[in-house]
This record gives sequence, structure tokens and C-alpha cells, in this order.
Amino acid sequence: MAFGMAPPSIRAKSAHDAIRESIDALPSYTAKAVELPRNASYLTPQGAISIYGYEDMVDILKRLNKMFSASHPGFSFNLVLKGTYTAPPALTSGASAFAPMGAEFDDVDILAYRKFRRSSPVLFRIAHDSVILPAASSPLGIFVHKTNPIESLTSSQVGRIFSVGSVHGEIRTWGEAGLGGEWEERAIHSCGIPLQGALGVYMQNKFDGRPYGPKHTFVKESKDVISTVATDPAAIGFAAINLLTPEVKLVAIDAGNVAGPSRGAVEDIIAGTYAYDRHLLIYVRQPIEQWVREYLRLIFSKEGQQAIADDSRGYLPLNPREVAVELEKLNH
Repeated sequence: MAFGMAPPSIRAKSAHDAIRESIDALPSYTAKAVELPRNASYLTPQGAISIYGYEDMVDILKRLNKMFSASHPGFSFNLVLKGTYTAPPALTSGASAFAPMGAEFDDVDILAYRKFRRSSPVLFRIAHDSVILPAASSPLGIFVHKTNPIESLTSSQVGRIFSVGSVHGEIRTWGEAGLGGEWEERAIHSCGIPLQGALGVYMQNKFDGRPYGPKHTFVKESKDVISTVATDPAAIGFAAINLLTPEVKLVAIDAGNVAGPSRGAVEDIIAGTYAYDRHLLIYVRQPIEQWVREYLRLIFSKEGQQAIADDSRGYLPLNPREVAVELEKLNH
């Protein structure tokens, strides 16, 4: 875990403590009896509940399904996890009981859902993304070339580097970002993922929807950002944190909170203070079925969040404040 400000041995210990403390602060799960709708469109001929969606959540969902079936005899599940892109249409049509996602529905997905269902799906965060490989979903980091002396930026500065239209003006040279000497007049070469990708939309939302700068370079995915930055000393790019290599440097981001600058340390992510944190998600239909409410109650319990923390891909539990926010959605 080479992503924090402290030495790895200290960071690893505090990361473990942060995970443990967050889970221990949650209430234990107490099962409530619920009935499975026998004519639901998402049931297989054998009566199993079909779930379409994100393949990286397979082990988490297997654990949760096993726990739910143990406390609710008669419930069984049929996982059809072929990618995030399969979840929105399956939720819309009723083929899936709910939609496990690695990113939010895009505008097209939302419009299609609303047109068909005459309502909006309800979004639940169930975990923080992972800072390690082989997880496919990770918080985003801001990367520069290993020779670049910049150590930290504010989230406002990041937005001014990548976008146009800020009331504070754009940042187009490394001198404007705070560097001096030979770097002062050097132009910044920004790069990132296009708006056709979820990460490109995510970052644009982080700078209030302002468009990317005219000289911004779009590349296909996170690994291409890393490759671009690794070969250009003047470059800066956003990409998944867990793709950090020795050829690039992860910049600490100051989001203006009490945590101070962060490179996405596990404890900062769990605390909800890292600027570019992302989540594993589940979308559900309205009105929320009783058994789905119960399943979500399991997810947001101590046992459910432990099942997430046990995943080998390193997905991280929510903190108690976040759990409270998600549980409140079940009251509406």
C-alpha cells in the first residue's frame, strides 16, 4: 500500500485499524422474515433470483447471497455478472432483481429507465473502491512524471488545470501551479479519459461540469494515462490509483478538509476525506421490494461490510456515517 504519506509499515497497520474500527462501529444484522415474490420477472424457472451486473463484485455477492440464504431459507440466487454495462437494461426490463455497478448509470441509461419505468432508480453506495490490484475499480489519482517536483495540489487547482471556465482562471504552466526554476514557464500537458468513459464524466463532475481544456489529450483508459505521463515530464493525468508505477508520481490532493493533503491512503478513503474516492454501487427499482430492503440491511450491517472487507480485491467498507445515509434511503 504505497499510496499514503507515512512509511508502508505504519500505513498498513493504520489501514487495518481503520477497516476494523469502521466495521466494529456498525450494528449486527438481525434477520427479518420476508417473502420472495413468486411471479417476479427476475426469477429463473427454478425460482432463483437473477442478478445482472458488475463482474468484479462476484465474490462479494457470493458471500452476501450465502449469508442471506442462510438467514432466509428458500432464497437462492443466479449471478449473471458480465459487466457494468449489462446492469442498467436488465434492471429496466425487470430481468435483474437489482443492479450491481462499478460506475453510475450514464444519462442514456437514466433516460431509458425513466421512459420505461416512469420513475428513477434508487442508488446505494455499498463499498469504497480498492487501492490495490487486481481490483477493476479504484479511486482516481492525479499523476505526474517521476521527475516532476510537485508534491501536492488543491482540488481547485486540479480543476483549473484540466478544465476551462473557472472563475479563478485556468492553470496552464507549472509555474502557475506553484513550481519555480526550470519548471516555471513549462506548459502543462494534461491528459485523461474521454467523456465516453465513466471516469472522464466522473472527473468533469468534480470540476463542476466545466469542459476540458482545448489542449487536453484524451486517451482510452487509465493504463494509457499512466503510459503517457511516464514518457512526458510536463504531463499530468488522472487514472486509477492502483495502477501506480515507478515511472510516475501520485500527487497529494488537498480537498480543503481537516485531513489535509492525501494520496488516497486507505484510512482517508474510509473516512470519506479523499477527493477522488469512488464506490461500488447497487441500483434498485422503486418501490423497493421488501426482500430487497432486507438484503440491503444485510449489506449495511457489521456482517455485510465484513463480507466486503474480506474480498481479495481489497474493496473497502463504508464508514458509519455513510452507512447511516444509505440506510435512510430505505425509509422513503
